[in-house]
Amino acid sequence: MSRSSRTGRLLQRGLASSKPGNLEAIVLERDPVRQLALYSRNPLDLSWHRDSVITPNATASGCLIQSNFGETLNTPGNFEAVVVEGKNLVHYTRASHSPTSPWQRMDLISTNCLGPASLIQARFVGNPIGNPGHFHVVVLEDNEPEGKQLVLYTRDNRKLDRLWNRDAIITTRATGPGSFIQNNTIGIPGATGNFELVVLEGNHLVHYWRDNRSIGNPWHRGEIISSNATGNGPGTIVQSYFGPQEDGSLQVVVLEGPDLVHYCCDRSRNWQKGAVISTRATGPGSITETVADGTRVSSGTFEVIVVEDHNTLAHYSRNNSHPGNSWIRNEAVSISALG
Repeated sequence: MSRSSRTGRLLQRGLASSKPGNLEAIVLERDPVRQLALYSRNPLDLSWHRDSVITPNATASGCLIQSNFGETLNTPGNFEAVVVEGKNLVHYTRASHSPTSPWQRMDLISTNCLGPASLIQARFVGNPIGNPGHFHVVVLEDNEPEGKQLVLYTRDNRKLDRLWNRDAIITTRATGPGSFIQNNTIGIPGATGNFELVVLEGNHLVHYWRDNRSIGNPWHRGEIISSNATGNGPGTIVQSYFGPQEDGSLQVVVLEGPDLVHYCCDRSRNWQKGAVISTRATGPGSITETVADGTRVSSGTFEVIVVEDHNTLAHYSRNNSHPGNSWIRNEAVSISALG
């Protein structure tokens, strides 16, 4: 099962059962040495534990998904991560069901990247059941003489060579990283949903989208979500689900100075500013939505991680049973995080 709406530095692990999976976060650490590590939070004891080191060579944070590679009736799919190492963007993978499985360094995606990338595994109408969806990565590159470009890369997972190919230039106006998902289509399980993307353009966080009913369709520039965004971290987008057959609203968290702010987009494409989650943010935030029983029969819980005070990766949550519920600060993920 593709988890394309669960992408970023934070996700809930899918299991080969109806039980809720662990919350997983990838953290760029400063101590004892610079490493990109995976942390895990069990829904029973609610404590964060350092799981494994993805790479000691990371120079910026990564993006994590759980793919359907290795997935069976009794085994959940692999973890997939894209990691910045200098100007290189590198793909790593690991079996998610075994904490002792090593991370494997796979392919080099880009040699001109300017910061963290965003990774999804896509769904497309017509793909036979069991076929792996394409991997897609969005990354900001510096390509002379053209300058900065936000670029989409694609890996066709049906092909044996599984090479990464430069797919499209989304925008030449980006000044920071992008975050994207593939949205859900109401009433049609597995249908082809649009790509939804947010990206920094100066102090603006801008929404872009692409209609995926035809692969060659162009990207469209949508609304400005925030005009007060700050450049020390990207915005992060996710789609929430409030029932088994509903396509939920788009949710974004973005830095505005020291504030991490929550925005929501309804089905009419109207963006509304929500609550301030943190007033101590010094690095980017990441948002996902978890469920308590492994199914989507009721409202879930928003989970957010954000760098505070330059070295603490804080964890916040909000129960979505009522839109007026408050954000709660939980136990920190790590106190040696780099922004």
